[in-house]
Amino acid sequence: MTTRSTQESTKKHKRWGALALSLVLLVPGLFISGETTKVEGAAYNEIVKVENFSSNNTNYEAAYNTNIVSFYNKITLRDGSTYYLDGDFIFLKMPPGATALFPPYPSRTEIDSYPFVGADGYIYKSTKYPTTKISEIKVKTAVVGANSSNLQSGTSYFALGEDGMTWAWGTGSGGQLGSGEKLDRAIPIEVVDPATGDPILGVKKIIPAPEKGVVLLTSNKAYLVGSSFGLSSLDSAKPVAIDNFPAYSDPMNVDVSYLGNTSEAGANYAKQYIANSNPPVKYGWYEGNFRRYVLKVDDKSYTFSSIDTAIANDKQITALSGLTALPLDKSKAKFYPNKNTELNTYTGLYLDNGVLSTWDTLGTNIPVWNASANAKTFATKVEIATGVTKAMFSSKENTYWFIKDDKLYAVGANNKGISGTGSAVLTTPSRIRGSSDQVAEVKDIAIADGGTISNQPSILAINTNGQLYSWTNGPSMTEQKSSFGDKFIGFVEVPTVGTLGRYSTYVIDDKGRMFWINHQLSGVMYLVQVAGIPAVAPTGYVAPVVLEKPTSTVTTNKLNQQVVKVDFGSETAITTREFSVDGGTTWSPYTTPVTLETAGTVLFKARSGANGGVLSPLLEMELLNDPITITPGYPKIIDQADGTFSVESGTLHPGVKIEVRIDNGTWSTYTGPVTLNTGSHNIDVRIVNASGEELADASATLNGPTPLPTVAPTPTPTVAPTPVPTVEPTPVPTVEPTPVPTVEPTPTPTVAPTPTPTVAPTPTPTVTPTPSATPQPTLDPSWGSPIGSEDVTFTVLSGAFSSHFSGLLLDTVTISTTNQYQVINSVTNSVIEDSRGTGAGWNYSLKITDFVSDPVVDNSKGTSDLVVKMPASSLSVDITDSKTLAGQEASLSQNGKYVFNAEPVVIAKAGEFEGMGQYQIPMSYMLSVPDKVEVVSAGANSTYQAGAKTGLRVGTYRSQFTFTLASGI
Repeated sequence: MTTRSTQESTKKHKRWGALALSLVLLVPGLFISGETTKVEGAAYNEIVKVENFSSNNTNYEAAYNTNIVSFYNKITLRDGSTYYLDGDFIFLKMPPGATALFPPYPSRTEIDSYPFVGADGYIYKSTKYPTTKISEIKVKTAVVGANSSNLQSGTSYFALGEDGMTWAWGTGSGGQLGSGEKLDRAIPIEVVDPATGDPILGVKKIIPAPEKGVVLLTSNKAYLVGSSFGLSSLDSAKPVAIDNFPAYSDPMNVDVSYLGNTSEAGANYAKQYIANSNPPVKYGWYEGNFRRYVLKVDDKSYTFSSIDTAIANDKQITALSGLTALPLDKSKAKFYPNKNTELNTYTGLYLDNGVLSTWDTLGTNIPVWNASANAKTFATKVEIATGVTKAMFSSKENTYWFIKDDKLYAVGANNKGISGTGSAVLTTPSRIRGSSDQVAEVKDIAIADGGTISNQPSILAINTNGQLYSWTNGPSMTEQKSSFGDKFIGFVEVPTVGTLGRYSTYVIDDKGRMFWINHQLSGVMYLVQVAGIPAVAPTGYVAPVVLEKPTSTVTTNKLNQQVVKVDFGSETAITTREFSVDGGTTWSPYTTPVTLETAGTVLFKARSGANGGVLSPLLEMELLNDPITITPGYPKIIDQADGTFSVESGTLHPGVKIEVRIDNGTWSTYTGPVTLNTGSHNIDVRIVNASGEELADASATLNGPTPLPTVAPTPTPTVAPTPVPTVEPTPVPTVEPTPVPTVEPTPTPTVAPTPTPTVAPTPTPTVTPTPSATPQPTLDPSWGSPIGSEDVTFTVLSGAFSSHFSGLLLDTVTISTTNQYQVINSVTNSVIEDSRGTGAGWNYSLKITDFVSDPVVDNSKGTSDLVVKMPASSLSVDITDSKTLAGQEASLSQNGKYVFNAEPVVIAKAGEFEGMGQYQIPMSYMLSVPDKVEVVSAGANSTYQAGAKTGLRVGTYRSQFTFTLASGI
């Protein structure tokens, strides 16, 4: 006998106490073993129920002495079809939806003579006459009621009609049909209301009575038709109200079965009757003496006699007043008779949520690990183990087996070494492995019929490799194989019937074939295939998942990158999908097609996976990847500061080309530096692939060549020569001759030279720094234009000492969205001229203020009187090498990237005797718009406070830019 844990919901199986509640009175069901999850795919037809019932054999003496009793099994499949088997032989098949109505002990030779309910709801005469209806009444359910323990007394049938009536037919001469008359009926007749004699109405369910007949259940009333509970309806031939029937919430929650859902009969009691009576009285083996009937009502279970007390026979079921309520765990437990005592007490085995427990019983042959204690009442529960997935018990050898973590354990008396690990008594659970670890890890266990009382059964185990082993006294074990040699997946087993140790066990292989385990009296075991049944699987079995090898489609994107799309198939058991681009060293989850970015040979692999470590075959590919790689931030437009520009692409891939466009004109292929016309121009650059698809782009506003300023030469002063004065000669007077006087010579006058005039030097003009005072290019505080509207050009003049700015000035910006990470760029330049000739040097700098907004919306009031600002540090400038346009070569730019603050940023400077000429200074400005701004002011009653931070506002922001060109260093 086996049981599975309720921890595994798919392994909980009701073992019915009837052949079926709609078929036969109190015939034992069976437990269906196997895996834990649902059957997948259409290849297997899942077994949902197996029931056992015995044939009609009146030779009690022969039956007991030889233990040869025909046990029939009914197998119901998921599609609703049913198969009736005797061992490996299928003697009857019912189509989906049809229900055979067999008496408790049908004869196989007469199996085709019993009525059945078709899938269409009509009652048919028999399978021998499958198209002959016994009436035009359509029924929902039908139940067989045994009328007597004497099997020859006939059978009565009851059904709930779709018309709401309750119908009965069959044996009725003794009042068994409840129709108000004592007549046998070949066709259905209405069951009557005992109070009015009219047809009874409102019956919701019919259940077998524990002894004879059936119980009719309305929403709040129970009626007996037959003889049970100390009541009888036979004399009046009308139903009898069961006034003290336990209250129930719903008729569908009421049922009758055996204790623990098992049918146990007492062989010793049968033997006693056989020995003292010839022919034997009706209480023979086949009538199931010592059965403990249980009435189930809602969530409670009741027995008709105390389970701690032995009973002589089933006649001790008398009035309902003797019901004993069972605790929930006992009502769910599996119970076994104590085979070596005449007291017929029980051992219980209970598996719930992985916890395996048992109970002591009265008598001397109790489980051995409690043998040293005094006999205990049945109320004493003993925990054996936790984490258990399946357990079974042999009442013949008083030994338990259970599976925990795929390992097999045994505990108990271990009579005849049945446990599989020698002959010693096992007072605590002991691991069962086999002499060569044949069953070191197992997935299912079962018991095979021993054939006789003296011949012990065989224990069966399927290991995790799908091999089936059997033993009667371990550790020696024998592998059992079918003629096909395939692996096995689980057992289908019928529990013991009586204490004879009768088992009917089947095993299923991984192809869905079912085999009857024919255990001969000699101990030889054969696996005989059940022919004629479709591929089946135990309840809840999942076929091993076989995952398909993934397939792929490889394409190339515009960047010439290989893109791999993987198809892993439609298998629903797939739990992981992953790929590798390094030959399987590392794996990543696959969610979208994989774009290969690495250049060169890529070893691509893909696979899927399922629970239990199942992996698909590998998809393996060697792909040559030649991607177009463009450095981030490229292409770049380089202003050469001489009216030309060049382009840097950021890629060396031969499969691309650069195209340029000026002032939204036509795109042309870039081959080298481009010369611009005078003035400002919008430059667009893009990189395209061989198909003309754009890969990256850039834009800038650049100026054409700046005309060199004309410098008026300083005239050299002309010194007018001082004319030498003309000295009129002094006439020599005529001397009257006289006697020769001595004449004194007149001296020649000395001319004093006229001094050369000195030219006063032209004074050198002194340059006073000329700030822009207000943002350029105007002095009006309302100056400025939205970003991108225009470039500006202005000159700071001071004689032959000046600066000339060209480009887009970022002093006024208009923010039209509050998106994060906005960046505004401007490429500009300044031309500085120093033609003074003094060699004094100079310094060129820029100072800016915070960017203060025009009034924006105040959300707290709905007015437009909130003023906010972005800090000056939002702006940065990137200064690159200066270019000499005229004069001495010099590097004057203060190269680098500078962030503005309260102090001016020096853009360029010249030391003594440097910077005498004309120089161009390239500058790239970048405004990084923050996501938070500072409140400058707010209107009355505003919730905003000056100095607080708030989110970026849409609007126009203004800053004051002051360029200073100063003489000196």
